[in-house]
Amino acid sequence: MFDKAALYAGPSAPTVTSLATTLGSTIVPAITLDNTVNNMTLVNNWNGSSGGNGFIRLYTITGTPAAPVFSTTMLFPSVTQPWADFPNGTGADFAPQNTVTSLIQNNDSRMQNAVFRNGSLWCTHTGFVPAAAPTHSQIQWWQVDPATGTVQQFGTVTDATATNFFAFPSIAVNAYNDVLLGYSSYSAAQFGSCNYSFRLHTDPANSMQPTVQFKAGAAKYLKTGSGTKNRWGDYSSTCIDPDDFSFWTIQEFADNPVASVDQWNTEWNHVVPPVPDLFVKDRVEDVGAEPEVSALPMWQSDDIWLRKTQDAAHAFAHITEDAEFRTGTSNPDYIYVEVRNRGAAASAGTEKLILYWAKASTGLSWPNPWNGGIYFDPGPNTMLMGNIIGTVNLPVIAAGGNTILEFPWNTPDPGLYATAFGGDQNHFCLLARVTTSTTTPFGMTFPETTGLYANVQNNNNIAWKNIEVYNLLPGTGAPAFAVIANLTDQSMMAKIRFSAMDSNGNPLLLQKGKLRVTAGGKLLEALKKNPPAGEGIKDIGNGQFEIITEDAFIQHITLNAKDFGTLKIEYFPNDGNEKLTGYALTITQIEEKNGGEQILGGQTAVFGKVAGFGTSPGETATNNHHWPWWYWILIILAILVILGLLFKKKK
Repeated sequence: MFDKAALYAGPSAPTVTSLATTLGSTIVPAITLDNTVNNMTLVNNWNGSSGGNGFIRLYTITGTPAAPVFSTTMLFPSVTQPWADFPNGTGADFAPQNTVTSLIQNNDSRMQNAVFRNGSLWCTHTGFVPAAAPTHSQIQWWQVDPATGTVQQFGTVTDATATNFFAFPSIAVNAYNDVLLGYSSYSAAQFGSCNYSFRLHTDPANSMQPTVQFKAGAAKYLKTGSGTKNRWGDYSSTCIDPDDFSFWTIQEFADNPVASVDQWNTEWNHVVPPVPDLFVKDRVEDVGAEPEVSALPMWQSDDIWLRKTQDAAHAFAHITEDAEFRTGTSNPDYIYVEVRNRGAAASAGTEKLILYWAKASTGLSWPNPWNGGIYFDPGPNTMLMGNIIGTVNLPVIAAGGNTILEFPWNTPDPGLYATAFGGDQNHFCLLARVTTSTTTPFGMTFPETTGLYANVQNNNNIAWKNIEVYNLLPGTGAPAFAVIANLTDQSMMAKIRFSAMDSNGNPLLLQKGKLRVTAGGKLLEALKKNPPAGEGIKDIGNGQFEIITEDAFIQHITLNAKDFGTLKIEYFPNDGNEKLTGYALTITQIEEKNGGEQILGGQTAVFGKVAGFGTSPGETATNNHHWPWWYWILIILAILVILGLLFKKKK
């Protein structure tokens, strides 16, 4: 056992704790994918046949990484389906292969690998059946409660006719408890081949879908080396993709001989669950994992963008503009949302996409103010804080496909918010939600709470757009504004974090200048009572302070229920003559509660052109932007005019 953090720190002599060798055979530690679990669970094959039962055994590692404690538990999960631990008493080769009488070694029933996921231990190994006198090998997989040893599921991949043999499995489990088993297959009618079995979490308990052979063996295999066994090996690996939805499995097959020497090789296969899964990106690099593990802002969705005029050809896909307020309803702005299907089956065509707007704040919650009826000025009811923009029925989206939906939007009059929000009157937010059901939880993997940021982070079918793109050039002194709010009914201890990027999208802006922050409203009152404390800041008095380091923060700010305050943020280059092409400022609001922190939200202001923020064509690496047809016409006309002038001058 190694102290992982100490290893990362690079010590010359890392601490290693060794186990005694008398505790059991081939004890396998679980790949632990639950990040709230402090203990490690281990498992091994204990006894395949005793009293009509087959047993495995659980172990734990507790304590600290520097001082781990290994314990043998008295938990022996068992099933009434016994197996033999060896195919025969002599260790002879066992599995048949095509065209030759020589058999292939299937080893024994040792545990192959284990995964701890969603509170359960999943593991797999080979078993030999019938236990009394094995005629074939099978794959055995388990789902076990590691706290009690209760077997939640046990299943096999087997052929009762003893025609097909299966061995050397590996297992992976995604966020939804879908399961993939990868393994080798053999029979007298085939060469050693690559197979897998898939289980959707909604399939009947203890069952796998039919085996799939994704790479057939090409030739017979016989390699004994210096011994007598035709060793096939334990070469099997199955894991989840970074999208935490699909899987990869790598298995061994018998390949064609080279210079009359038999060969083995490996084949990769990507397995996507045979169901639709619709999602909208939180960020440009988002692949749909639930929850989204990125620590970067969740309010910069690349799949939501706004155009001042209708863009039916999507020539400016993923390039956003400022909204423009216009009186009346006949000349709206247009919002576009891209919905993607990362599953291996087409969507039903019954899903809905709902788009909302809200007045920007770093402390937005759910469902208020997005669902309408919430006013900043109850009584006059002139400052509506949010509402539904529209609901559309999604078309059928093919497996791996996508569609773009259009919403006309008559924006609220920013002037209505001038008195309360000052310079932040023009800042709004957009929220897109894909629902697959009309009843709670509306198709969400994680039921929604009042925490908007957590909802967006947990569910890949909710996306948030909160970015203000100014047309003003940097260096003009144009400030950014943010609203700091507590929309709950209880007081809150808040922390505000600041980040600044240069035009290349790198956090280097503060090496070229400084940020001056001015508090207003209830936030100013709170800071006057308790002067700003934190890191990377310089208090210059009367609610003003400077940000001098990246990721600086002020903390321990008390906001009473329903409090609103403002921040005015100005950037001053060290060299006033330096011509910057752009920069971005991000303000993140965090709640300090019970000794921990929870991101509530944030706002980002972009000045000029900044890489990665969709402020000009070609900045989004995952999308190919093309000039619209009328660009080419203008270019051709310009060339013709120039040629005409040159021809006239020559005459």
